Amino acid sequence: MSRNVLVVEDDKDIAHLLDLHLRDEGYSVTVVSDGKTGLAQALSKP
Repeated sequence: MSRNVLVVEDDKDIAHLLDLHLRDEGYSVTVVSDGKTGLAQALSKP
């Protein structure tokens, strides 16, 4: 079973680094750039 992480970060460089490191650790990563989108994403995929 894949472990999922939702990253909500508006700085593209930081979001990219988090994405790379989390994927290297075996996580499935979704990155969004604002809280409204992050909340919608979190509610759609519990």
